[in-house]
Amino acid sequence: MRRALGFASTLFLTAVLVTSALSWVPNIRADEPVLSLQSYLEPTGATPGAWGKARFQFGHGSQRLRIEAHGLDAGVYDILVAGGAVASGEIPEGALGSDAGVFVLDSRSAGRVLFDPRGATVEVVNRFTGMTELSVDTFPRDKREELRRSRIEAEFTGTDVQPAASGSAVLRSFKGRSRFVVKVDGLAPGTYDLVLGGSPEGQLHVRSLDEIELTFDTIPAEALESGDAQRAPRADEPQGGDEDDEGLRRLLTFDPRGWAISVARDGVDILVIDPFPPS
Repeated sequence: MRRALGFASTLFLTAVLVTSALSWVPNIRADEPVLSLQSYLEPTGATPGAWGKARFQFGHGSQRLRIEAHGLDAGVYDILVAGGAVASGEIPEGALGSDAGVFVLDSRSAGRVLFDPRGATVEVVNRFTGMTELSVDTFPRDKREELRRSRIEAEFTGTDVQPAASGSAVLRSFKGRSRFVVKVDGLAPGTYDLVLGGSPEGQLHVRSLDEIELTFDTIPAEALESGDAQRAPRADEPQGGDEDDEGLRRLLTFDPRGWAISVARDGVDILVIDPFPPS
């Protein structure tokens, strides 16, 4: 397991401003009180174990966007807001993959480059590969959106291949962090695939008829164990600490909403949700 560094050991990157024609106009007033909005950035799986957070402070006529990225390899990364590049920075060779890169963009030193992530996509893109490493589809517009919790749950339907089998799946999201948990019981011992839209995303190793869980989280297990991503949990939000049948968590790099999900053995569906609810 790679070593995770705390905030005091964070590697800071100097944000290099990039001029671009951005498609929105910030609404920041000089008399607006200083407020702060935050969201985790979801990993795409391009770099295993990468994760991050975004924080936007605004008010008194200024804006400050802080992107914290962990687990990225050495290289140059672009920060995109609403599809437009607003900054870039370099993680130098020799920096450990689990170090944090911090990109800070402050309107007081950004010249004419304008940025406002509220309601927009925020991405960390590897310039060499062109791959998005971390992203949030819609950064919260206000505190109400930031604190909104989402819970989607559905029961599996049996195919009668194993009549005693049953289960459920639940997707919970809060502040950009998501957990997807599949619970099954009554399955005969063996190895089963969790299939999403025809593609296997994980395996369940069943040893008895008892209930087991398969857990996916957008925060890597290393970050949860190190305490970098932990804080006091709130009711019904995604939390660390649960373990699946192998005592491990998997990284959540997919969105199950709207897709058919099945628990299959040797290509035969045993349990099915078709589709997992979109909301």
